[in-house]
Amino acid sequence: MKKLLLSILIFPLYFSAQHTLIPDSNFEQALIHANLDTVADGKVTTSNICYLDSLEIIGLSIYDLTGIQDFVSLNYLDCSYNYLTSLDFSNNNLLSHLECKSCNLTNLNVTNNDSLIYLNCYNNDLSSIDLNNIHLLTYLNCSNNYLSSIDLNNIHLLTYLNCSYNPLSSGINITNNPQLRHLDCSGNQLNNINVSSNNLLKVLYCYDNQLSNLDISNNYNLELLHCGNNQLGFLDLSNNYNLELLYCGNNQLNNLDITTNILLYSLGCGSNQLSNLDVSSNSELLFLDCSYNNLTSLDVSPNTELDYLRLNNNPISTIDLTYNLDLENFYCQNTSLSSLELGQNLNLKRLHCDSSNLTVLDLSANNHLCELACSNNNLNCLNVKNGNNYYMCVFRSYNNPNLYCIEVDDSIYSSMLWIPPIDTLVQINAQSFAVDSIVNYSTFCSNECSNAIPTASSKIISSYVYPNPASSFITIVTEDNLSKINTSLYDLSGNLIFKGDNREININCFPSGIYMLKLEHNNQQELIKVVIQ
Repeated sequence: MKKLLLSILIFPLYFSAQHTLIPDSNFEQALIHANLDTVADGKVTTSNICYLDSLEIIGLSIYDLTGIQDFVSLNYLDCSYNYLTSLDFSNNNLLSHLECKSCNLTNLNVTNNDSLIYLNCYNNDLSSIDLNNIHLLTYLNCSNNYLSSIDLNNIHLLTYLNCSYNPLSSGINITNNPQLRHLDCSGNQLNNINVSSNNLLKVLYCYDNQLSNLDISNNYNLELLHCGNNQLGFLDLSNNYNLELLYCGNNQLNNLDITTNILLYSLGCGSNQLSNLDVSSNSELLFLDCSYNNLTSLDVSPNTELDYLRLNNNPISTIDLTYNLDLENFYCQNTSLSSLELGQNLNLKRLHCDSSNLTVLDLSANNHLCELACSNNNLNCLNVKNGNNYYMCVFRSYNNPNLYCIEVDDSIYSSMLWIPPIDTLVQINAQSFAVDSIVNYSTFCSNECSNAIPTASSKIISSYVYPNPASSFITIVTEDNLSKINTSLYDLSGNLIFKGDNREININCFPSGIYMLKLEHNNQQELIKVVIQ
């Protein structure tokens, strides 16, 4: 009995006299900073670290974690963002939470860590990892590595798995993981995935793979599905009543039935082959991207909560946004739209309608507008006089050859900041402000939109002006040789600068610029652009 008591008394003295080698100077400096060591001598008193249960040594340029084996009480360790190529936690049997993200790891030994619940080894160089003994694991992030396979058969409690961006060409087996709620297997080379046993699954990311089929009929609890950039030709969502977010763009879908997904508030189905899209059952929809499809029509009148709508690159010719009062972002470039009525969309902030068939664009009611791109149209009227021009961060209206005047809040301000484009088209698209060089800005334009010059009810037959451009005189010619014709010449600010009844007008005294000539005879009217040099 005396001998046993003596051993118990001696053991703590012996243990406290031991030292643990710490060859990495940055690792030791971290221990000194944590008051676990005092002198940078390549070692630490073992008794100072053996009872430590938590350690954070993040981004400290540590290359070697030798000495970690004596942190035997360690429960939590985060050694992320260092330069560690190998980690061995064989002696750290109590470790339950391990983070070793972005460390250049090629080897990670956790085979003895049967207490491990949380493991994050994201963004390393691992080609394999043995998890067969980690039965308690609930969270695993091994994304952005070089894993060609991963064995999860013994991890029955797993609820979160991110194995994205690994070359998992041999597939992934999650049939023995019934507790799984979150799965991200994106960016692999998967051509098949079986989630039929994962009834509790709420989040599924499987984009950027080679999937031609995806069966989610048993996943009643699914709330988010991102299966974009695959080869899916069909997607059955009829049993996914709880689905709230769906992203299935860049597939081969020619039909998408979302009538049972009444909770859906975000839908991205761009770059498919859809010729029809019914969103009448999705009254909660806030976000809709159906760009790059074959849609000729789209009814969003039931989607009164819609905030974001992208339908660019569709052959759609009309769109009614009267009921979408909350709309803030609208993208409809490269469509067949010939008109846009946005007077009800008072919350509109961003409008991109380039390369369509628009002739008139009235944004005078949109006093929250801060971004407008309407280039490559046939605009002859553009009104952005809405009281918010000082807050415009993007304004591009170039390549509208019939647009000579833009109605704005402050013509001087717009003339100084909304400048003509530079020559290279690539550079133009990167600019925040780009307009045609012929454009003038005015608080009141003399074009058809403002009704400063009456719109012709019927044209005089084949009338024209020559020379045009001109510098001294212009002559008006009409096919019916009218002896008398009423003429009115306006500048682009809407000011009447000449009125008469002659076919020849002396323009010597008028400044160079673009003018609008109105011709009238027997209730016939016509507008002709005149350029004075």
